[in-house]
Amino acid sequence: MSYCLMRGFIFDLLDTGLNQSEVESLAIIHWGYVIEGIIIGVSAAGAIQLINFVASICNFSREEKKIIDFLKKENVTSGENFRSTIIISNGVNLPYERIRYICARSKKIRRNAKEKESWTLKK
Repeated sequence: MSYCLMRGFIFDLLDTGLNQSEVESLAIIHWGYVIEGIIIGVSAAGAIQLINFVASICNFSREEKKIIDFLKKENVTSGENFRSTIIISNGVNLPYERIRYICARSKKIRRNAKEKESWTLKK
């Protein structure tokens, strides 16, 4: 008896009534479809990563603008006055961890050297 292992199942080829050429055509892997599937999968993953990257940049910019507008409204200009992370968080409705992250990475906001959790606009 000849057996063919296909997709985890053992098929008895003699019981199917297929001749040898039909059995061989069932065992052929269509590599064109496999490669096409890989290319589509990689392309979709790349597109999703690009969309997430652009969305994170837009989100960062929008939240940074909120913080800068709040600091301007509070008259915290040119390093004269500092506002704490918690006060900024309450003013712009963002979590204080996010405020700390944005302020630390922003090129327009600087941290107080004496008090680690207070921020002002750069000159």
